Amino acid sequence: MENLSGVDGDLPPSWNSACEQWIKTIEQLCANFAHKDAPWEYLERTNSAIFAGALTAAGVPAMPEAYVNRNNERRDHRVDICAVASNSIDLIEFKIAGYDAAKYKTVNRTRSRMKDATRQVNNITGIFGNPFDDTSQVLRTGAVIGLPCFDLGTSETTINEIIQQIIVDLRRSSFPIKAWIFPSQYVTKPSRRYSKYYPGTFLVAQRL
Repeated sequence: MENLSGVDGDLPPSWNSACEQWIKTIEQLCANFAHKDAPWEYLERTNSAIFAGALTAAGVPAMPEAYVNRNNERRDHRVDICAVASNSIDLIEFKIAGYDAAKYKTVNRTRSRMKDATRQVNNITGIFGNPFDDTSQVLRTGAVIGLPCFDLGTSETTINEIIQQIIVDLRRSSFPIKAWIFPSQYVTKPSRRYSKYYPGTFLVAQRL
């Protein structure tokens, strides 16, 4: 049996620490909600901000929704997270992968959304209204938050089996870092927003 929460990856140690902190933050939010609401059901912006806080707690100061130039344009463009180290910045774009976990393969849906994140982070040409002076100090990362769901009436046994398969598939995937959390309290607790079960979430990320 796979653990219902965990981190598997080989990005810099700060990212592993951030993923561990992300899990702790999700767990705390769930507890504070008395398990009647699920933080992963909120907006992409909310989910990326939760991870920005985790990065900061792991020692990499991170700003959600930082202003950037895209394709050399100085419009109201923003990147989900700008993580600032002593000698580099890491631009991180997140996408949400929502899907019916009983019908679609996790890795396929995740790869599709990763392509979107990659395309979006690659068109950033400057930050805070200024073009990059030295792109060698600019790191780019694509990331995906998974939002698997199940129809109401799906048996707890089936949901648990598929969750286990999701974790196995993630761990076997080529993404350099992956983290997941599926609190047992949510396995067959209907969402308050949608007429489905949303038993948990996962995160994958890769440097470009």
